Amino acid sequence: DVAEIEAAKEKLRGLMDSGRIQVIDGSHTVEDLRAILEALPAGEVGAVFLDYIQRMSTTKQTQDKRTETAHISDQLLQIAKGTGIPLIVGSQMNRGGAGEGKLETLKEAGNLEEDANLVLSVYNESAEKAAADGGTLGREVTLELRALKNRDGAPNGKAELTLDSWTGKITDGGKW
Repeated sequence: DVAEIEAAKEKLRGLMDSGRIQVIDGSHTVEDLRAILEALPAGEVGAVFLDYIQRMSTTKQTQDKRTETAHISDQLLQIAKGTGIPLIVGSQMNRGGAGEGKLETLKEAGNLEEDANLVLSVYNESAEKAAADGGTLGREVTLELRALKNRDGAPNGKAELTLDSWTGKITDGGKW
């Protein structure tokens, strides 16, 4: 019953009802995604968000999860190039890669860092400290957003964002 959350849910409902946003909650192969996107009229889709690449599958037989992820990454690159649709893909970092994100810590990376135009990491030092100390997060948490790779600009750019851990709202907090 938080007013901000209820307002955001209503706004999302409106966007979904109007067709501006479609949420597809299901398991699709990379081949399914290609077929769906290639069947749509040009300009119909502004972007596709995939959460996350390690959960995607393929119809192609691969020898292990690393080679499967590499194949899916390559297919996503080809889909993006062929359709002109930006694909924003989430990826998990290795658990052993605690601390600020690095390209090397992308889980089962395959060719993720090679195929991507932009790789961003979100680092939450407060959550890491709370987990280590057995404590809890405060309401306002600082997130560090870092460009680990940027084909169209300078790498290692940073920005700080503020997360309201009670509502999930992220703002720039005037720190940009």
